[in-house]
Amino acid sequence: MIHAKEQKRVLLDDVDIDWVFTERETDVFRAMWESDMSMDSIAEELGRKPLEIGLLIIEQAELGEIKVRQQGIFGQ
Repeated sequence: MIHAKEQKRVLLDDVDIDWVFTERETDVFRAMWESDMSMDSIAEELGRKPLEIGLLIIEQAELGEIKVRQQGIFGQ
C-alpha cells in the first residue's frame, strides 16, 4: 500500500534517452519490425539504444501501427 507522504520518483528520470524519432526512422523501424528483426538488431541498425527502441515499440503498438509478433521483441 502506498502512503500519501511516501517519497515518489519519476520513471527514467535519470536515464539518458533520445525521445525523438524522425518519420524516416519510424518507417524504417516498422519495416524491420515486420521483417521480424529483434529489438537489439533494430537498435544497432538505427544507431539507437535498445531502450529507445523498446519505448518506440510500446508507442507504435499503443497507436496500432505495429502488430504483436509471436516471438515478441526477440524476433527470429
